[in-house]
Amino acid sequence: MSIFRRRAATTKATVPAVSGEPLATPALFRDDPLPGALFMDCEASGLGPRSVPVEIALSRADGRTESMLVRPTEDWLLHAQWDPQAALIHRIPQAEILAAPAVEQVVAWLDRIVLPGTHVLSDNPAFEAMWAARLYRAVGRERPFEVLDWGQLMRGLFTNRNLAQAEASAVMERVAAAYPAPHRAAPDALRMAMMARAATGISMRPAEIAPG
Repeated sequence: MSIFRRRAATTKATVPAVSGEPLATPALFRDDPLPGALFMDCEASGLGPRSVPVEIALSRADGRTESMLVRPTEDWLLHAQWDPQAALIHRIPQAEILAAPAVEQVVAWLDRIVLPGTHVLSDNPAFEAMWAARLYRAVGRERPFEVLDWGQLMRGLFTNRNLAQAEASAVMERVAAAYPAPHRAAPDALRMAMMARAATGISMRPAEIAPG
């Protein structure tokens, strides 16, 4: 039995919930070459069909990034997959998850940021779609957006620029070195967004960074 199931079976979480506002970082660049795109990453309780999201982030190609932790519902605490290996990967403390905004608050945030006509992209679209759907079902709704394949977007952007595979790989490697992905939703989403930005061919020079 997982830590979460033991807690659900004995008592409700006593850690006070944190603010329902997302953690947000400002733009890194003055322009957004892909204004209709949002890059999504989730951290989750596992990878199985009963896994649930514990953190969600959305980033834009100008570097603006927002993220929220997700407090498990009582049903999730009792019936979801809670894989200890997943916890070792994302390293989000149990107390922070139990004190996170409720699913209703996270859904309200997504409704504000994922507007009609927005394209949500992920490097693991099947998983992100599953976890987003699980989040919306927890409030009695169907997921209102599709999750598209970030890799397909990248291939299209590189093809439009007639870049050979070696050139495209070099672009990806440079961005990956500048924007590490530590298995947390916000930096992982930001790295996707910055790779997409670089793939458009627009400048990534520090001179283009917007003032704070």
